Amino acid sequence: MICSITAILSGLGFFLLTFLVRADLLRSIDFDLTVRIQENVPVRLDEYFIMFGTLAKFQVIVPTLVVLLLLLRRWVLVVSSLFLLFVAHLLEIVGKEILFQPPPPFMFYRHPTDFIFPDLHTFDVSSYPSGHSMRVVFVVITLFAVLWSSPKISFPIRLGLGAGLAGFSFIIVFSRVSLGEHWTSDVLGGAFLGLMIAAINVIFVQVSWPGKSSSDIPHTRGKKVAE
Repeated sequence: MICSITAILSGLGFFLLTFLVRADLLRSIDFDLTVRIQENVPVRLDEYFIMFGTLAKFQVIVPTLVVLLLLLRRWVLVVSSLFLLFVAHLLEIVGKEILFQPPPPFMFYRHPTDFIFPDLHTFDVSSYPSGHSMRVVFVVITLFAVLWSSPKISFPIRLGLGAGLAGFSFIIVFSRVSLGEHWTSDVLGGAFLGLMIAAINVIFVQVSWPGKSSSDIPHTRGKKVAE
């Protein structure tokens, strides 16, 4: 029930945000937030943000998720994750084709580059929604659901892993704005989309492992159960 409600609410959030972006109602808010974030984030952190961003690329984070799920013997989740990521990337591509929102101008771009553009130059690509944000939110929530449902992992370790995954996803989402690659609305749209498909995927987590496995349940054969 919680997963279904989360999927519906995040889906509504994604489509509402998409409407606001389409109506160009968030441009000034996006601009102001980018200015404030870059003013308060030291440039020396950029190289670390770039490194974290590399980890969220499709060719890195998706194979990592598949390998981890295979090691954990979650066969159903491997199929559902790949299928839902395919659907999410289709929505991302369609959104970027239909809803064209240029990324921040070159004056905000903090990646090292040999090319010098005018400060107000904008790149001829669409930036809404952010694929990095979508992927990292999806992967983090899926992994957390798998780890949380495992009876072999103690509660403190689950909390620690959950905090680490949450911190990892926050750094990547935040870095997209700090590095000048996306507007805040881009990363929020990607996060809503990732949350929606992740909530659907968690349902498959519950289906593939609804409770403790039989090996974790004490055998009672031959024992009298007290009434």
